[in-house]
Amino acid sequence: MNKSLQKFVAVAISAGVVLSTIAYFLLLL
Repeated sequence: MNKSLQKFVAVAISAGVVLSTIAYFLLLL
C-alpha cells in the first residue's frame, strides 16, 4: 500500500469514528 492511500484510509477511519461518536451523543440528547 502506498503512503497516500494509507493516509486516506487513516483519515477516513478517524472521520467515521468522530461522526459515529457525534451521532451517538445526539441520540442520547
